[in-house]
Amino acid sequence: MSFLKCSDSCRAGRRCRRRRQKFTVSGSKDNKSGLIHSELKTKYSDKARGTAVASARVRHQSRLTITEHWNATNVLGAQVELQDSIAKGVKLDFHGSILPATGKRNAKAGFEFKQTNVFTRASVDLFAKNGPLVHADAVVGSDGFVVGGDVAYNVTEASISRYNAVAGYIAPDYSVSAHATQKFGHFSASYHHRVSKEVEAGARATWHKAASGNVGIEVGAKFVLDRDAFVK
Repeated sequence: MSFLKCSDSCRAGRRCRRRRQKFTVSGSKDNKSGLIHSELKTKYSDKARGTAVASARVRHQSRLTITEHWNATNVLGAQVELQDSIAKGVKLDFHGSILPATGKRNAKAGFEFKQTNVFTRASVDLFAKNGPLVHADAVVGSDGFVVGGDVAYNVTEASISRYNAVAGYIAPDYSVSAHATQKFGHFSASYHHRVSKEVEAGARATWHKAASGNVGIEVGAKFVLDRDAFVK
């Protein structure tokens, strides 16, 4: 055994369904390097009363969660999460940590919105290596069609450091997708088809604008022999 891990936790506030506290102590050791990592974590959650939304005439419950942690490397951190408080499906998140010995800090604020056909996130890394970094991504789907993308913006340099996009279609027996990544410098398209319960086939084509003008093509298949064996 080259790695050993153990943890223990206890809960408080079982009599109150709205408020819960959890204390966790964990530790792990890498037997090869001898390094030991341990962490003390406290988690407090408060499920507030249902919030009425008059326009839609529905009710939902908001939840506040506060997590604090302190590990063996003397990193102190805290995270605050607010779920469904502004509206159903909206989550606000803030996480920060500090290393007192060196003064190194980390702080990240995030926003998340999730509904049946839409999922989007946005976050700000205040102490990123090259200055504050804003990241956002979104996915929209309907009737098997899916479209998504992500973008990162460096505030200090006033430049877009990353952007990618993807589109696809998913059916019960087959799926097809197209990706444009690395600032639209790398393109790929893939197709997967479930011919039957025993046979599946797929193919992928890739093209890297900076590397060469050649297109890479991959083809694969899967054959199920019985319940316990298959061949690819």
